[in-house]
Amino acid sequence: MHVFSFGERLEDIGNAGGGLRVPAEAVEPTGKATFGAHAIREAVGAFSSDPVAGVVLLTDGAFNDEDMPALGVAGWLREQGVPLVVTGLGLQSPTDVGLRSLIVQDVMFPKDLVTARLQVAARGYGGEKVPVTALLDGVEVAKRSIELADDPQFVELTFRVPEGKGGQHRLTFEVPAQRGEVSVENNRIEKPVRIVDQKIKVLFVEGRPRWEYRYLRVLLQRDPRLDVQFLMTQGDADLALGSKEYLARYPESAEDAFSYDLVILGDVPSWYFNRAQLDRIAELVRDRGGSLLMLSGEQYAPVSYLDTPLADMLPVRATREYVQIPGSVFPVATPAGKRSLALLADSPAQSDEAWSLVRPLHRMARLDGAKPGATVLVELPEGPSRPEPYPLVAWQYFGMGKVMYVGTDQLWRMRFKLGDRHHSRFWGQAAQFLALSRLLGENKRIRIESDGADQVRVGQRVEIHANVLDPSYQPVSGDSYVVDLVPAASPGGDTMAEPLAVTLAAVPGSPGLFQGSHVFRDQGQYVLKARGEDARFANSLDIVVSTADLEGLEPAMQEPLLRKMAAVSGGRYLSVREWPALPGVIHARQRVLVESREIDLWDRWPPFVVLLLAAGAEWLLRRRLNLV
Repeated sequence: MHVFSFGERLEDIGNAGGGLRVPAEAVEPTGKATFGAHAIREAVGAFSSDPVAGVVLLTDGAFNDEDMPALGVAGWLREQGVPLVVTGLGLQSPTDVGLRSLIVQDVMFPKDLVTARLQVAARGYGGEKVPVTALLDGVEVAKRSIELADDPQFVELTFRVPEGKGGQHRLTFEVPAQRGEVSVENNRIEKPVRIVDQKIKVLFVEGRPRWEYRYLRVLLQRDPRLDVQFLMTQGDADLALGSKEYLARYPESAEDAFSYDLVILGDVPSWYFNRAQLDRIAELVRDRGGSLLMLSGEQYAPVSYLDTPLADMLPVRATREYVQIPGSVFPVATPAGKRSLALLADSPAQSDEAWSLVRPLHRMARLDGAKPGATVLVELPEGPSRPEPYPLVAWQYFGMGKVMYVGTDQLWRMRFKLGDRHHSRFWGQAAQFLALSRLLGENKRIRIESDGADQVRVGQRVEIHANVLDPSYQPVSGDSYVVDLVPAASPGGDTMAEPLAVTLAAVPGSPGLFQGSHVFRDQGQYVLKARGEDARFANSLDIVVSTADLEGLEPAMQEPLLRKMAAVSGGRYLSVREWPALPGVIHARQRVLVESREIDLWDRWPPFVVLLLAAGAEWLLRRRLNLV
């Protein structure tokens, strides 16, 4: 019987029959993670040339293998004919208080009122009150007392972002250690955030003062993150004389035109702009990382722009026709929209209710669908006059910037009975989504992004995406795109190993978009970047793989999982009291040896004599029949 210990690594500590190199009582639980699934596969694989009668596993089952499910390894053992006998060790319900998840925005502005939601889980402390504290760089910014429950609960903390703190910061939430806790490693949770001490500069160009404009103007004016100017092409021409918020005409100079982070274009005829101004809008987005939002109308936008540079920028295929939308039809957020700015409330049901109020939609531009590579956030379901869903809100990259299309000016209807909280949330999220990347200096023609890269733990799988444009700002083709994961420094500061190539696969139907993933096995600092010449035109991501003690994040013994693993493998779950039955569970497997021996017949006389006699008999027969 071979004996192994495992945690972050598998270690062979000897043979039970020949003595252990490391006494069992000397094995210390010093690891910060348990990769049990990998350990099982590695241990069995080490004896691929010998029959393995079974695997006896002593563990609490709190595995951290994100890329190798425990039940998947159990199924693999069944295919190998190796039963898994499991004994669970540890407490099933240890007393513990922990913070499990954190939902809070990554980017903040000074004076922002930020609400963070975190999940608090407790065992054995039901009814007790504890404080939950929020700290920004170690300085308390919010605190509230909560009553613990035996079931996980979500807690909200609201704080005001302090002024004069631009740049990168660390936001921490914590609860104090409680009497009798098994582990305190999960009593705090951290997230890096960025405070932008600069306003988003917006230009809103509109025709007649329709209802959507009137409500949106007020929302934009009161948003402290925005520096907004308005241009009314059909409104009161004297507005610009009495307020710096209004312009009399579109900026003539390139310097002024390029100073905006976001241009909102309402129902304005394309012939209001000269060719140079339209080219500058395109250049602002394509070459300078700005953004354009077209707010469709019933007269000019988008139909009058089909022969202008802006037609190529839009994420939808516009036509010169209009369509009447039945009064019963209302918008529905897509899965992509619910993960981003189309989610208008913390509850998806409340968000859906807000979108259902946006009706009737009246007359809208007929579209031939979204363009390849565009992301549809909100759509109208298909109907008798629409064989496919109508892309009501969609966006796409155009060069270094972003372009969004909002196909209706009836969003103000979601204010009915609910006030302006959903309406203002949509437009605030849209403005920040479109303009923030330019404000942060992150616009490149090759954009590398990752999900959850700000809180990476050892053993965690991180999803990686790359939006790749060629020098002419067109999506590149190809089946894959390779980026480099460069180990920047070890915890001690020393340079680590050579870069690791991470291959991203092309996303079908999304030209220029590639996706893949990577599992981080070692702690340290990493840089994810494009390789070769592409690095000059791409952003890079700094990734810190934390040394957090994953063992302390879930201290309970996972008996249900262990029982399933044993059953799937064809083995059995045994408690410590049932160990005398172990010999009857695992049966020795006999090894069948196949020995092959080669005999060269031409080196032996009997085969030669047999062949000679056969040949002679054949000749005599042919002679008798007069065939020779």
